[in-house]
Amino acid sequence: MDDTLIALQQELDNMDVNEGQEAILKSHLRDKEQQHASAEQSFRNSSFDESIRAENSKLKGIEEELESVTAELAKGTKQADERARLGFLKKELETRRMALETM
Repeated sequence: MDDTLIALQQELDNMDVNEGQEAILKSHLRDKEQQHASAEQSFRNSSFDESIRAENSKLKGIEEELESVTAELAKGTKQADERARLGFLKKELETRRMALETM
């Protein structure tokens, strides 16, 4: 047992524990952990920004499609109005022709 204690004591004696170095390393570790947290937050923010850009792009496409459909609807409404007016004028023309023929 004495040999084991002697071996352990020699091992402890060989270890150079410098408390100043330990404090410096702990400080570096904290700095690196803060840098890591900051980098993760930046990554999350950039991911959100990318998602927002993608959604804005989709929205722009939908707005353009809406504008196109609205223009098409206006054109169709105008054509329907013109056809109704033409039908009315044809009917009036027919009525006047019949009136002229009966005179």
